[in-house]
Amino acid sequence: MKIIVVDCANVRIDVLNVPENMVGEDVELFLVEHDYSLNNISWMAVPADYVPVQFHEFGIDEDNGKEVHEQRDTRLKNFSIYDSVQEVKHREQEELVSAIRQYGEKVADGYEWHFEGDCPIVAAYDYDEPCDVVILAVRVSN
Repeated sequence: MKIIVVDCANVRIDVLNVPENMVGEDVELFLVEHDYSLNNISWMAVPADYVPVQFHEFGIDEDNGKEVHEQRDTRLKNFSIYDSVQEVKHREQEELVSAIRQYGEKVADGYEWHFEGDCPIVAAYDYDEPCDVVILAVRVSN
């Protein structure tokens, strides 16, 4: 289950992943224990895989000067940044493979590229710590 918290005092929206078995009083106790002031927030509990969202856009029609209101209903399935990071990571890998196959040197079972001078630097993790990694060579097998 997710709890969506609208914090008026700090002008922010938080989405919290919590156990499925929480009920109203449990949620409020949980929020207080995690430093939310119940005086400044509104909250709602929603299923873990579905959060309804309505986007509204207000404007003025340039032709007639009247107010225009557009509304779009949608739903957000996952608020985890992990999926977004994985999507970017896979796209970067696909672009790298494509570039190496196009510009790299043909070797027995694929393509490779050895960098000279300015080498690319990518973000990575050394166990749990983020770090920069200098790329000296890349090889892509068939």
